[in-house]
Amino acid sequence: MNMTSGETRSYFESVPQQQERAVDELSLIEAIRDLYILALTYHGLATSREHKLEAIKIIWYLTNKWIECLAPIRYVPGVVEKLGTAIKARLWDLEYIGEDTLSHIIVGTFLLQRLRKALDIDEIASIAESVYESVKNLVTALSGGNNDLVDSIFRGGELSVDEVVMLSVATMVLSTNTQLFYSEALL
Repeated sequence: MNMTSGETRSYFESVPQQQERAVDELSLIEAIRDLYILALTYHGLATSREHKLEAIKIIWYLTNKWIECLAPIRYVPGVVEKLGTAIKARLWDLEYIGEDTLSHIIVGTFLLQRLRKALDIDEIASIAESVYESVKNLVTALSGGNNDLVDSIFRGGELSVDEVVMLSVATMVLSTNTQLFYSEALL
């Protein structure tokens, strides 16, 4: 499922009593996604350590802002620990992350978290599948292609909405957390 602005807005427009607030929240999420893409691009183009650190700070801020928009997030035991063993690179270390991947993760996770009660089961399943596949592809890239480990974490795709949301959030946090892997190589 391609999460274009028009399509994601249509989900929110199906909830009339919260339409104005929902459109504002969606606009913020779309801005976070767009700024995320710009910050990653800026990091890739930056030649000085100072500019790379500036980009990383922006990415941290955007990740935190995105999580605030998702709150509350139901904690799913074991997800962070399993992902922590798989993720070996930072998001900005990857040569390429498709805009669709980031859009599915950032916008799709928000849609799952905010609209799961307003959507029908087919819409929820479609968004969850899109987010799940994007997160799985990102974790595979961040783990250096360790498909066996990734497959064991994702258990063949039979996950609840809460598990998909937690996988998405944990992946984004772990892939942007330089305190765990702090070194000059991260910059």
